[in-house]
Amino acid sequence: MLTALNLAPLLLTVAQQFRPAFAQGELSVLRGRGLEIVDAQGRVRASIQVLSPAKSQKGEEGLGAKGTTSSLKLRNENGREHVITP
Repeated sequence: MLTALNLAPLLLTVAQQFRPAFAQGELSVLRGRGLEIVDAQGRVRASIQVLSPAKSQKGEEGLGAKGTTSSLKLRNENGREHVITP
């Protein structure tokens, strides 16, 4: 009798694992101050950072906004830069 009582919760738990998954009605938000993509050795291969207004005025790479103007600064491994503005 005790075995049957233990078997019932086990079967219920296993049955819940095989039910279909449904998307939630409301989307969640992932927030952060940066994103890094790393390779298998743990080296940062790409990154996105939100710079403070003080840093973006100093010409650092990344996304920046000054007043009503925004820009995207790209820098390759050789140090060559390309600035994109809308």
